[in-house]
Amino acid sequence: MKRLLLISVGLLILTACSSDNSDIAQSGKKPRLPNIPVSAQAGLQANMLGSEKMAEKPAEIKTDMGGLIDRINQNLEQENITVQDIDRGWYYGSEDKQKWGTPDTWIWVNEGNKSHWISPAALEHENNMESDSMCRGTGGHYVISCAQSNLPHCEYIPQSECVCADGTKWHDSQGCILFKNDNFVEISKEDLQKGWYSGSNSQKKLNTPSNWIWSENGKDSKWRNQGTL
Repeated sequence: MKRLLLISVGLLILTACSSDNSDIAQSGKKPRLPNIPVSAQAGLQANMLGSEKMAEKPAEIKTDMGGLIDRINQNLEQENITVQDIDRGWYYGSEDKQKWGTPDTWIWVNEGNKSHWISPAALEHENNMESDSMCRGTGGHYVISCAQSNLPHCEYIPQSECVCADGTKWHDSQGCILFKNDNFVEISKEDLQKGWYSGSNSQKKLNTPSNWIWSENGKDSKWRNQGTL
């Protein structure tokens, strides 16, 4: 009896389920999504993509992109600094031809066709070498500092200081120059026209042309133009 009752209940449940499914199939209805106006959909897409701002200033964006492309092309064409440049401390180049990778501390020195980018340390070394050449070439000498000497009565003098010969005085751009009556002795027009004047290496006159050299020949030693004998 119980068995028949269970079978009857099961049949009733199956019949109810099949009836619900058949109703949905017969009606052909599907769940409906909420309708969104076309303008609202466009606005949503614009907000998500940020296209509203893009639509407002298309010309400005195009200009910025063009500038970005130009900067990229310039960087691609820019020459790289080499290991040799860094070891040497400088390289030739105009102000607008700075190599990629040049240290921020390097400076540009304008010397016409020989303009170059250079490290401050190399520039200081270069200036010291020029000063040394002028000092020695015009009768001066460098005193060894006390830090490099064991002499008991050594007076400390920096090695970079040029000591000029008696009767001369240091000139920043020309070395040790003849000095009399509190004034530098200047080269005369006659000396310039002649192309030379007598004197030892410690008797260089102010404004002697930079291409003049000192020729040692005893009492006949002279400062002269390289093109003269």
